[in-house]
Amino acid sequence: MNKFLFIVIVLLTSISINAQDVIKIPTIDLIAYDNDAYYYLFQKDDNGNFIEIYLDKSTNKNKVISLEIQKDDSVKTLHEIQEKYDNIVHTTALAPYTLLDFKKLLSENNWMLHNSETDEKNTTLLKPITEDITSINELTYTTQLSIGLGGSIESQHDDKTEKWSIKDREFLTTLILSLGNHKYINLYFQGNSILGILLPLKNKNLLVFDDYKPMTNSNISIDDDRYNFRNKELLSYFNPEDFYKLEKDSHQYRLVNNYGTDRLKKAFDSILISPQYIIGKTSSSTSIYNFALKSIEIPSLQQVYFYHSGIEILDAEGAYYFDSEGNKILTLPPVSYFVCGTVSSSEYRIQKNKELKTPFSISTSRGSFGGILYGETLQLRNLPKNSKVSFLDNSNHFSWDGNSSYVGEINIQPKLLKVTQNGKTGIFTYDSEKAVAFKAPREYFITKSGDSILKPLPIGLDKKGYVKVTEVLPLVYDNIEMNTKDGLIYLYKEGKVGIYPNHKTTQFDSIEQITRSFYKISRDGKQGWLDIKTFNEYY
Repeated sequence: MNKFLFIVIVLLTSISINAQDVIKIPTIDLIAYDNDAYYYLFQKDDNGNFIEIYLDKSTNKNKVISLEIQKDDSVKTLHEIQEKYDNIVHTTALAPYTLLDFKKLLSENNWMLHNSETDEKNTTLLKPITEDITSINELTYTTQLSIGLGGSIESQHDDKTEKWSIKDREFLTTLILSLGNHKYINLYFQGNSILGILLPLKNKNLLVFDDYKPMTNSNISIDDDRYNFRNKELLSYFNPEDFYKLEKDSHQYRLVNNYGTDRLKKAFDSILISPQYIIGKTSSSTSIYNFALKSIEIPSLQQVYFYHSGIEILDAEGAYYFDSEGNKILTLPPVSYFVCGTVSSSEYRIQKNKELKTPFSISTSRGSFGGILYGETLQLRNLPKNSKVSFLDNSNHFSWDGNSSYVGEINIQPKLLKVTQNGKTGIFTYDSEKAVAFKAPREYFITKSGDSILKPLPIGLDKKGYVKVTEVLPLVYDNIEMNTKDGLIYLYKEGKVGIYPNHKTTQFDSIEQITRSFYKISRDGKQGWLDIKTFNEYY
């Protein structure tokens, strides 16, 4: 934190940030900084002395950031400043830049930071993400891939060689200050705190950053292979909502950053945001942007969705994915998950006892870390005679826990039962809330003295009873089966296929999954595509 936060200040002026996220400020004539990287800004008065000025970042009621220029009420001589601080820089020493060239300097370079924890295998890297967002990454030199990436990672090739890997990262907002005469400096914010300042001097670049040593000439090409991390690694934990918001524009929306700048320069009916991509939609078009807000042109685009680290696309050529790097891929790489071991769980079993008048029953147990908390066994009444009963995936056992949905397991919907009779199949269901419990028999025993005493009811976790099933789909299908890869319930009849519950009759001659959401279909001899999120068909 900068020490000026503890000095009594007098409000001078408040400046709005313009559409380029560049602000013009009253003349800064001198910048002082200590070897512990705290910095101080001064303006020269008419008498040749200096007044300290401060930049105070705040957020208004619309969550748009503004910058207030404040000044101290005391005056210092140049000698007093030189005596108090370790280093000074006159702004006349700043190199002149066009705004475009200064932005290029910021966007095409990484910046290294050093502190007491920096050594041969540990360092810190400032790496630009977009024009106004920068990541600060703690790096370690190791053979291990994907360090500190959180709950899930995509499997990747590991050549077992030592390399720089990201151990942790945070994201900062950047802001360019224009001092006039083509002189610019760059600020780095975290929340409302200014953490650092970049000064492009005539013979070197100076980076002054809180908790790090002042660094000169620490810029390294953005394309340097040592630090050319995948976007998947760079953008882990990046939350776009911290840096962008949707601003209403009549009946549409614009994507604005924390300074109120329209970043896409266009209004949309809806805007969807992920760490890697942005999708803007109107009634007549769809626009796609990558994480750096560069437009991605797909001329024959029909539909697009996010997946965990990229986008899924359907166009005139077919269905495919773009990964986080913008590469076209046809299949998703496997994902490894880190899960919690102390979660609740449920287990379902279909049981058959031929000796009973009602042969089928369903047993349910629920528990958590440490054991079963609840159990129930219900006879399934009202099933067709001489029928076969299973879950929709043809099994008689299903388990589900607090991690299952997170790791992408398929819920086979155990309340839906596949029932087959005389070669035809349908679906039945039951409502356990309407179950009728069996009364436990009352038993007595006789004491030695001849007294008759009622035995206490057994204390157990397993409750017993019955429930009536009801028909969902009639017994008219050749087969019904849930695909455990995509979770869809397929209906088969007379050589055609449909998907329940969207279809009650079979629709297609054939259907084949190509990506998560897009399926190749054939209907009445025509080849096309099915979007299973909307069930729109494209031919």
